[in-house]
Amino acid sequence: MAIASLEQEILDIFDLSAKNYRYKEGIKKIEKIVEIHPELKNESVLSELGFLYDHLALQQKNKLLRNKYEEKAFNLYRGALKKNRESINAIWGIGRIWWHRKNRKAVKYAIKAANLMKKLHGSAGLMLQNVGLVYEALGDIKRAEQWYLRGLKEEPNNFGGYYNLLNFHHKQERREEVQKLLPAFKKLYQKETTKFKKTSWGKDILKKIKELEQFVLLHTKK
Repeated sequence: MAIASLEQEILDIFDLSAKNYRYKEGIKKIEKIVEIHPELKNESVLSELGFLYDHLALQQKNKLLRNKYEEKAFNLYRGALKKNRESINAIWGIGRIWWHRKNRKAVKYAIKAANLMKKLHGSAGLMLQNVGLVYEALGDIKRAEQWYLRGLKEEPNNFGGYYNLLNFHHKQERREEVQKLLPAFKKLYQKETTKFKKTSWGKDILKKIKELEQFVLLHTKK
C-alpha cells in the first residue's frame, strides 16, 4: 500500500478513536501499522500517537499508569519536535500534559503554540483559547477569560471556540453570557455532519447544549 494511503488510514483511525474516546484502540491500530512501516514515524503520526497517549492517561485512576502514559506522550512529542522544531501539535501536546497536571509550565508551551499558529497560518483562535484553558486550571479566571475572548474574536465561526467560552461562563454561573452565545453555538452544531454527531464527542456536545439550555431556563426563573 502506498505511503500516502497509509497516512490517510492512520489519520482516519486517529480521528475516529479521538472523537469516540477509544484511545487505547487507536494506539494499538496505529502502532501496528508503524511497526510494519517505520518510515511513517513522521511528525504528524508521532503527534497523533502522543495525543492518544496523553488522553488515555486521563482515563486512568492508577497514578503510576497515568504517569507512564504521560511520559510516553512526552517522548512522542519530543520525537515529533526532532522532525520539526515548529510542530505546533507537539508543542501544545507537551503543554497539554502540563495543563492536565495543573503545572505553570503549560503557559509557555500554550503561548508558543499560539504564536506559531498565528505566524504559520494567520489565525490562532483555538490555540489562543488553550492559553485560557491553562489559566483557568491555574485559578486565574481573569486571564483565562481574556484569552477565551481573544480566541473567539480571532475565529468567530469556530465551533470549539464557542464551546470553550460557553463552558467557562457556565462554570462561572453567568447566565446572560451563556444566553447570548448559545444560539450561535447551536447553529454551528447543526451544520456539523451526521457522522460527527454520531461520535461520542458529538453526542456529548448535544448533551452540553441541553445542559446549557436548562441552565439558562432555571436561572431566568429565579
